[in-house]
Amino acid sequence: MLIVLPFLFWLTFNLEGYVFKLFGGPVFDPVGISDLLKTPPAEADIPFWAYTFMTSAAFLIFVLPFTGAAMFSKQPLVKTLFSIALVIAFFVTYAYIVIEPFGLSKYDVNESNMWLIPRSESGALKLATFLAVVSNLTMLSVAYFKLKEREV
Repeated sequence: MLIVLPFLFWLTFNLEGYVFKLFGGPVFDPVGISDLLKTPPAEADIPFWAYTFMTSAAFLIFVLPFTGAAMFSKQPLVKTLFSIALVIAFFVTYAYIVIEPFGLSKYDVNESNMWLIPRSESGALKLATFLAVVSNLTMLSVAYFKLKEREV
């Protein structure tokens, strides 16, 4: 299945493209093996982080309910969503308390080595990607250890 389906998808894509081209459709550019070997340009750093973030966030959508089902026995989805909402509310409240009353917003930091405080879109994307990947790994390890605990 992993070998045949990608080949069938590629074959169908190219055949449809040629058929549309015969009937005066849009310009068709076939995709081949040589397109996979092309090196990306140097400015392709942001799309890499964007694709990694989207993949990791999509994976996190499936990992969170799985971890909740491993943790809670009755109504796992409701309890998982409530737990996530509590954690997010805690961090938002904590950030507000640190930034506003303590005057952290007036603190100016050296930007050269502060990767946890992004000052650009690229830095924010890299931080969000890092947090999504770490969240996935953490949730998967928690679910794994909880399931191993139930085995014994």
